[in-house]
Amino acid sequence: MPLPDADIKLAAINKLSNLTYDSEYAGSDFDRAPEGIIAYITEANDILNVLGPEYDETIALGVVRGITRETLKETIAAIMWDKEWKLATVSKILMAVIQKEVWESI
Repeated sequence: MPLPDADIKLAAINKLSNLTYDSEYAGSDFDRAPEGIIAYITEANDILNVLGPEYDETIALGVVRGITRETLKETIAAIMWDKEWKLATVSKILMAVIQKEVWESI
């Protein structure tokens, strides 16, 4: 992997670690509106495009960690509305939610 490519991937991983969405505590009306959800999902999708399919599960888990339980339903609805995201991605995110819930309950 050439160094510039590594820099781009490292930047994407950094963006993934800072990815958060919580409509209940979001600062602006834009963040709480469907546009805020779409912006969140679009950013996650951009990260996926940079990192590639070998990072699918990592990104799904990152997306889940950035979503509170209260906003999960509206976020999944936004993902399904955005035709770029496949049903398999939604399934991975939901599985990651279940794994996260199980892990936190231990």
